[in-house]
Amino acid sequence: MNVPWVEAKDVANVVVFLSSEKCRFVTGSKYVLDAGFSSKWPGQVILIPDFTKTVYKIKSVL
Repeated sequence: MNVPWVEAKDVANVVVFLSSEKCRFVTGSKYVLDAGFSSKWPGQVILIPDFTKTVYKIKSVL
């Protein structure tokens, strides 16, 4: 089975949603952007780098 890559616009759409007024009551949620990998192969180990110790500067788009 081919799993497509997650594109930057997919991540951007989630960021825009989380930044919007529609998301004002959402707290403590995780959004999995894996192009359906976890639904095709449930229970598989997915290695995710630890970005919690990395600080990113994000330019405001507003």
